[in-house]
Amino acid sequence: MMHFVDVAFFWLAAIGQSVAKVELRKGVNQTVTFEGEEVEIHVNKEIDRAGFLIICFGSAPDTSFDFCPKGYATFSTTSEATTRHHILKVNRQGRLTQDSSDRGVAGTIEFNEDGALNILVKKLPDDGTTVILPNAEKWVPKPTVKVDETKKKPKSNVTVYVVIACCFLLLLIITGIMIYFYINRRKKDPMPLGSPQEGSNSDKSMENTRVLTSPVVVKSPMPIHASPQSPAKPISKPIVLSPIHTKKVRAQKGCAFKRLREA
Repeated sequence: MMHFVDVAFFWLAAIGQSVAKVELRKGVNQTVTFEGEEVEIHVNKEIDRAGFLIICFGSAPDTSFDFCPKGYATFSTTSEATTRHHILKVNRQGRLTQDSSDRGVAGTIEFNEDGALNILVKKLPDDGTTVILPNAEKWVPKPTVKVDETKKKPKSNVTVYVVIACCFLLLLIITGIMIYFYINRRKKDPMPLGSPQEGSNSDKSMENTRVLTSPVVVKSPMPIHASPQSPAKPISKPIVLSPIHTKKVRAQKGCAFKRLREA
């Protein structure tokens, strides 16, 4: 039973290690991500034979050196026949070490904006050499969330409608307040401007009307005794004249007195 548990444990550990590590292939660019401050690159030769190892790392777009494509920094080293295993490390500042010793790089190693690193194996000491990154993972682009514009438009239209409705409601409220104060003012002060003067004028016209409409009694002139030769005339009764003929009667009365005087 214990033997079965140990086998299962080592099997799961091997699966986890195989899933976590990334193996680079010659001539194929691989974008990787890793946790921590540095990524490890293990180079394992199959046979004891000297040869060149050239690895290209992502750099500035205008970087250009021999052996690597444009946009890559170049690292090259000679692997001795007696050495089958090399460990390279690259930290996030672009510093590279080989077997714990600093090594120079043609160009500068630069990471992408999201922290990923481009690595390309250009040349291996022999065809059986493997390059493995035990603490790295293949970079997977994050899916971009596309906003549906058709869903945005109704929301924007609803917002416009709400704003218009609020403005219209505010206009109605202001109009109602103005009408309310106007009606209250008319109730408190019904007489228009200039009404006292008009009232005084109307009172004067009423007095004049009363004076004109009062009856005027015009008495006939004193009886005149006719001469013995002329027949006697009857005494005239008082004549009541309407207000309309008042002025005319007065004029006639004045003429009559003048004739009497002349007679």
